[in-house]
Amino acid sequence: MLYLARVVATCVVAAAGICEDGSCKETPIDLLQSRLSVHSKVRSNLGQDWKAHAPAHTICSEGFGKFAVADQSECQNQAHANGHVYYEYSSDENRFCRTGNVCEVLDSGRVWPWVIYKYEPATPSGYTKFPGTNCHSDGTLKPYDGYDLGAGAAACDADPKCGGFQQITGGKLQFFPSVYDGTNCVQNNWDAYVHTGCGFQLGYKCVDDNDDKPGSLENVTDEAECFQRCASNGVVGACCQFNVHNLKCRHWDDLTVTPTVDVANNPNKKAARIGCVPKDTVVFWNYHSKRVLQVDSAGVVSVPVHNFSSLDEVRNLADSMKWVKEGADAASTIRHRGSSKVFFAGPPAGPPCNHNCEFGNNFGVDDEGTNDGFEQWEFTEVSTETLFGEATPRFKIQNTNSRRKIFAQNSGGVGANSGTVFDDQTWFVIDVRA
Repeated sequence: MLYLARVVATCVVAAAGICEDGSCKETPIDLLQSRLSVHSKVRSNLGQDWKAHAPAHTICSEGFGKFAVADQSECQNQAHANGHVYYEYSSDENRFCRTGNVCEVLDSGRVWPWVIYKYEPATPSGYTKFPGTNCHSDGTLKPYDGYDLGAGAAACDADPKCGGFQQITGGKLQFFPSVYDGTNCVQNNWDAYVHTGCGFQLGYKCVDDNDDKPGSLENVTDEAECFQRCASNGVVGACCQFNVHNLKCRHWDDLTVTPTVDVANNPNKKAARIGCVPKDTVVFWNYHSKRVLQVDSAGVVSVPVHNFSSLDEVRNLADSMKWVKEGADAASTIRHRGSSKVFFAGPPAGPPCNHNCEFGNNFGVDDEGTNDGFEQWEFTEVSTETLFGEATPRFKIQNTNSRRKIFAQNSGGVGANSGTVFDDQTWFVIDVRA
């Protein structure tokens, strides 16, 4: 058996350089290789992070070794598992794959329908990307174990100790164990993602490419007064800067000027975005049915019953029942903390129907941007109730486009519908940040 294994391995290696462009017929070795699959346990929903890098029938000239896979998803997962930022996939009956980290020279006009894909993940909202930068991470902070930037950002947002994270060529994320201060960084093949959050951050300044300084410089008593003056006199989304040494405050009106790490490491400067709305980690608890909105690992929405007696009980819920509310009440994104998917409710599919047919009808969670126009929610206060000994508002949560409202019935039915506002369509939005 050992001898046979060596023969098979030798054949597969030998086949790597045969018929790369499909211009010759398959050899017996190719036929053997086409029946070998590379199985990976890496998640397969990375499509939005991989972009076509060149026209079809093109490969990288660097000479990646090819191997057979079941489909494109397996090829993509193998590139991710290898820590490679490129993969090539041929979609004909052979379904061959090649992965690598360098693709500087393209070889076009191949017979097989090769397409090159490059790993280019989007920078999560609320973070600034510093390409080619490796910063301090001692490995003690692990709010999330995986590769996905969105899920990592959601986990970092929920941990007050987290200052950001870094990633190398699509590998697992490493988190900064404290608020990021701009130190301990070197230039290499990592990418750092710094939490830009809300409020002033030490080690940041407002960077103007032309080094122009606005005439808004004022003397203030502390950073709270500076933040308030910027909010009152500045432009939402622009940059506000405070000097802790001389108590000087200034703001920019140019929206291209944003809080940026101070490369000079001036310990006196702090910067913030004007009008920044913090991301709230919340639990949605139905006022009428006492059911909690949750999403399981398969992406299925459900509403289990919970009878809470204290805020600590709510805070101790699993991540499947926690959400990140992003934006103002008039237009918020509801992002699942565990999966980073966003809530949506489009028009009910099919002919007009009554209340009962709207359970789960074009409603649930999905990757952001896949249900364009139906991922924004309006939070409207309908009354104030006593919860855990304090006056607490309850909200109607309504889609800004389809106008459907989220409900949870006593029976366990969950969905979104329009029409009259009933109690099962109102929710406590409980902030569970410690």
